[in-house]
Amino acid sequence: MKEERILINQRIKRIFTSSLIIFFFVLILFSFVALRNLKRSVEIDNHFYSSTIDSIIQLNSEKLEILAEEYSKNEKIISFITMENDQKQLDNIFKSLILSQDVDFVAIYSNEKSVYINCENKILHSFLLTLNFQKNNDFVHSYELSESLLFPFEYYAYPILKKDSETQKRRIGTILLGRFINIERLLELERLTASKITFETDPKKTLKPFGITLTYSKPLKNSQNKIIGYIVAQKPSEAFKVTFINLSIFTIMFILLFIFLLYMSAYFVTDTVVTPLQKIEYAIQNNTPDVIERYVYQKDEIGELSRAIKHYLEQKEQINIYLKELESKNASLRMLNEEVRKLLEKDTLTGLLTRYVFNSQIERLYVSSKADKIPLSAISIDADNFKKINDTYGHAEGDEVLKKIGEIILKNIRLSDFPIRMGGEEILILLPEADINAAYSIAERIRNKVQEEFKSKPYTVTISLGVTQLKPEDTIENFLKRADDALYVSKTNGKNQTTIL
Repeated sequence: MKEERILINQRIKRIFTSSLIIFFFVLILFSFVALRNLKRSVEIDNHFYSSTIDSIIQLNSEKLEILAEEYSKNEKIISFITMENDQKQLDNIFKSLILSQDVDFVAIYSNEKSVYINCENKILHSFLLTLNFQKNNDFVHSYELSESLLFPFEYYAYPILKKDSETQKRRIGTILLGRFINIERLLELERLTASKITFETDPKKTLKPFGITLTYSKPLKNSQNKIIGYIVAQKPSEAFKVTFINLSIFTIMFILLFIFLLYMSAYFVTDTVVTPLQKIEYAIQNNTPDVIERYVYQKDEIGELSRAIKHYLEQKEQINIYLKELESKNASLRMLNEEVRKLLEKDTLTGLLTRYVFNSQIERLYVSSKADKIPLSAISIDADNFKKINDTYGHAEGDEVLKKIGEIILKNIRLSDFPIRMGGEEILILLPEADINAAYSIAERIRNKVQEEFKSKPYTVTISLGVTQLKPEDTIENFLKRADDALYVSKTNGKNQTTIL
């Protein structure tokens, strides 16, 4: 009996040692998986961060492109090139542009030479004189850096076309709009992105280790497609910091908890197995049955436990079958719920969002705009004379018109915008982080695209639009009503136009 007691103690010690070994192996495996997931999480975070920075930089560049395209159609500029009028007229045009927009210099070129330059920097002025766009009918987007200048500059050159007839246009010159990427603009970009933004010719010298810091570098290419430098953005990785701290705390707590549970398990086994066996041995050796009175029914209890376990295992098998059936039903229900959610969020005809999304997002966008003091604009759209198309050509043709309008809207808005079909041919676009000027540019682009799309049709399709921006004193109702009022003004004034209120 003494040898048997030692054997039990040895088994407990072996179990304790084996458990420790298994624990540390599992801990190492867990740490490896956790660090791998952390790396993947940081990579995803860095990809999203890079996409955000690139989108903001691209949006600023697109503003310059929109301005170049808009001014390339200015009749006074076209008249200046063809008739060589007084330059003071152009000075007045571009003076307000340079003061009010993100533009530092302007140049106009005829097919043979430069005919107008508005630039205060003499070095840049000389550079602009050397440019020649005679053979280029497309727009040019480029960055340049001169050894004599402290900052690189960006410019868009857009062809100026003159109508010779209703169907033919010819290129008569080029308009160039540009700006410096200076400290003020880098600081503005830092404010928008909450990041450290610098211009570097070699970003490897300034980039911090990946993971601890989110990093992104955008190459700037000149007209010869050579990289002149990089806009470098860096931001501490909160995901790495938080995850690393949580992982460390979890690991320490897990170790302490495991040791505590292991100690309690050893104590429990000793108290319920070893100690009773010692007392039973003592009672037998010393012939004291009263000592073992409390353990008389030990075998019966173990027998009961065995029967209970057998019953439990049989029940467990039935429960497992039921759980598998339930899991299958839950999976089907989740798929059905996902399909219902997609139907609720996206309009099946136009591909636009639905009023379900509008109801879930409008208050969030409104509160976010108020709290963060960022602009929120809205565009209200309605197809002109749509009932006439339905009555004349049928509802199927009307549906095709709405579908095509939806496609045009989706192609000409930003990824962050919310294009919502409110009902019938009524459409509302919510534009977070867009002021009234940006919203108007988007609205006009959509209106022109719709008008061009249906030129080949036997009927005319145009849209009227109303644009507004959220004001500090606005409620949601006031904000949306003003967009509808602006749309009503467009309808009243002859349709196929955009009104700002």
